[in-house]
Amino acid sequence: MSYDAALRAITGGRMPEESGELVLDVPDSAENGAIVPVTLESRLERTTALHLLVVRNPRPLAASFDFLDGAVPSVSLRIKMNESSEVVALAEAGGRICWSRKPVKVAVGGCG
Repeated sequence: MSYDAALRAITGGRMPEESGELVLDVPDSAENGAIVPVTLESRLERTTALHLLVVRNPRPLAASFDFLDGAVPSVSLRIKMNESSEVVALAEAGGRICWSRKPVKVAVGGCG
């Protein structure tokens, strides 16, 4: 599945809006693409899901998390990155889709 197809599947055709309340913490550069640390937190009210995509990975959808009402929408994980790419976080909150993104430089790819 391409990045565009994954994005369409998540958004259902809705237009994501940029939000500073969706906090994506990922390093500017990663020495090893096989273990890139990521922390994602939504400060948006009524967040029901978080999604993480790596634009240039062969399979762009790196992770998806669903949250029950009242759960704290925050996750920490390590992802694999094939090469330097933009990492995109999406949050479903209150009927909206919000996004945050950050470019990451990878010295050694991890998806090979």
